[in-house]
Amino acid sequence: MAGDVRLLLGALFGTPAGALFTALCIVLKMGTSIVENLVFLFFVDTLGASNTVCGVSVGITVVFEVPIFRYSEELLTHMGYERMLITACVCYAVRVVGYTLVPSGWWVLLLEPLHGVTFGCSSLASTDFAAAVANSCAAAGAAGGAAHSDGSSAVDASGEEVELEEKERSGGEVEGRRLDATAQAVL
Repeated sequence: MAGDVRLLLGALFGTPAGALFTALCIVLKMGTSIVENLVFLFFVDTLGASNTVCGVSVGITVVFEVPIFRYSEELLTHMGYERMLITACVCYAVRVVGYTLVPSGWWVLLLEPLHGVTFGCSSLASTDFAAAVANSCAAAGAAGGAAHSDGSSAVDASGEEVELEEKERSGGEVEGRRLDATAQAVL
């Protein structure tokens, strides 16, 4: 199990791109958590919003999440997980800054679609990245080596880079499912 964790951490932080993606996911989730836990207090206490505005805002966010999840495969194919995470971060930043600029409670409803885009895109991006990491970890684990965070290849115990498909045939599928769940929990 300790080897699995080392392999997972190596895949997540082993390349600059993997480390940046993982760090960005963590920071975005932390910021989103803070906002989601305090946003209704801000709406009511600072902007004078009613409970109705708070309820409608939740409905608006969900309405914008559903199509993102419905077309997730197409979005991931077209944008890739990197661009989806960048989209989520931009929408989050615009939304949070926008909250400070609106004059009253009803105006926040114009910003709430951005929450749906933030949540949908960040969830899809982190899940797709976690799947790529888990696949490369499983392939590397089957060969006793290290994984690349882009999911394309692994380095076996002898230091040879081997394509992922060759490693998968050597029995990494079950380990990959376990590592996929671990990677998703980290992200």
